[in-house]
Amino acid sequence: MSMIDERTETMREADDTVADLPDEQPDDRPHVVMMSANTVVVDARVLKYARTVAQFGVRVTAVGLASGRSRRDLLFQDLDVAQIAVPSRYRDAGFRARVRRVGHGFAEIFRAIRPWYVTQEEYRVGLAPWHRATRAIRSVRGREERDRQRPPGPAPQLPAPSGPLLKLSWRYRKLQRYALAAMATPLRYKQRRRSKARTSTLRGSGNRLAFYQRFPRLARWRDVAPEIVDQELALGPVLDALRPDVVHVHDVYLLGVAAQHAHRAALDGRSVKVVYDAHEYVLGVANVKPRRVAAMRALEREYLADADRIITVSPQIAEVLRTDYDLRVTPDVVLNATVAGDPDDDVPSVREAAEAPADVPLLVYGGGVVYERGVHTVVGALPQLPGVHLVVVVKRPNTATIALEHLAEDLGVRDRLHFAPYVPAEQVPRYFRSATIGVSPLLHAPNHDMAITNKFCEYLAAGIPIVTSDTQAQAELVREFGIGAVHRADDVDDCARALREVLDRLPELTKRIAEDDKLRHRFSWAAQAEKIREIYAELLGGLPEEAWRPEATIVRRLLPLREEAPS
Repeated sequence: MSMIDERTETMREADDTVADLPDEQPDDRPHVVMMSANTVVVDARVLKYARTVAQFGVRVTAVGLASGRSRRDLLFQDLDVAQIAVPSRYRDAGFRARVRRVGHGFAEIFRAIRPWYVTQEEYRVGLAPWHRATRAIRSVRGREERDRQRPPGPAPQLPAPSGPLLKLSWRYRKLQRYALAAMATPLRYKQRRRSKARTSTLRGSGNRLAFYQRFPRLARWRDVAPEIVDQELALGPVLDALRPDVVHVHDVYLLGVAAQHAHRAALDGRSVKVVYDAHEYVLGVANVKPRRVAAMRALEREYLADADRIITVSPQIAEVLRTDYDLRVTPDVVLNATVAGDPDDDVPSVREAAEAPADVPLLVYGGGVVYERGVHTVVGALPQLPGVHLVVVVKRPNTATIALEHLAEDLGVRDRLHFAPYVPAEQVPRYFRSATIGVSPLLHAPNHDMAITNKFCEYLAAGIPIVTSDTQAQAELVREFGIGAVHRADDVDDCARALREVLDRLPELTKRIAEDDKLRHRFSWAAQAEKIREIYAELLGGLPEEAWRPEATIVRRLLPLREEAPS
């Protein structure tokens, strides 16, 4: 195929992909595309960037993936979002795809007949029939004893199983219990490894990850994550049609899509800047299979040199990226801080949402709930903290929240564990304000040790002290600024000690946070927006005058209210 034919085919792909999207309107302003491998509207960091840059007088289009067909909606003036459907073409092509489809069938069969348990909840379910049977046997034996101690009832008693039959049934259940325990051996081994290796909960760390890094052909990202190629086939033509001046790509997954668009644009005589926003350290991602970690690392290494600017979420990750890739310039740091919000919004109270008593100390945890987040450590500490309640803010119940409920029941503190729903991101600080302490009990993993989390900034904006595990980045900040206490990760007793320490010093710590305007500003989105403004002024060779207004760095709302949404 000639170069002219190639270009014609690319233009045809663009026409097919964006056929369902509204036509572009002529606009002379600089155009920035914010791109992420999700629907965009669920990613608070992407929305914060998009709203901020749009307030600088720049035209912004947020591009993400659609759950259905492609669509484009105006969110706010100067900010719209395009959600692009990604048909599975490359992923379903070729011999490997056919083998993968066969493998999925075998995997389902294997899961059905697998003779061991892999999760605690699965083990609990497996024990349920045994518990029912053994309780029934004890009930039969107890009925005989009870009948001897009381006069006959009004109805004749049904005949009970004979003594030998009961003994035989009991012995059978004992053997069954041994079999169930044997089926849980891999689960117990995994739990022992977790308790021994508290310095890292990174799945696939160590030798397995090193193996794939030593033999990179076994973890090529196009083989491990063929869906990324499909995303490039769908999103690439959209970028070509949008003709942006800057593509700001969030996370590693679409870095290649942005870089390849910039390369194609150069053939057309256009200069496109690429900004790579590393939301996390790829090699430090917790609970991801080592082959996929190695593949994402290979993707990042392949295209990192094509980025004109690199941004990340903490100074620690910035330094590691600089060292790993021998960067000439240390990446910029933009924290996952919280936006100001609209003071006129009617924001609920997390205490009321959880129906927690008004007169008790209330710990709040906000964010994703998986084992590696360490929320079980705080639940485990509740028996040592009489009268203290914990509210976990979650989007929806999952296996981890069910496990927390079971743990609380086993410890006798279920009445002091509450769950509350999410609220819009801009409302979170005022939502948390009625709580007493914010907790961040992360277990050790490379990303956790380097992270300054959303919740850390949200607790500060809410004006409440913080109790964090000894993950390095957050622990250093808590100690440096004297805003809470630190406990050893995954250590129930030390967590209880840290919480008691903060409760004893509560008035002093609350006053310390409330009176330090510089501290609260440092961890606010307004401070991050000032850095973003400097970055974009350099990338675009200047910004419109409206970018330098004081209110240009203040974001009140990430998504329009339903009644404000455009038709």
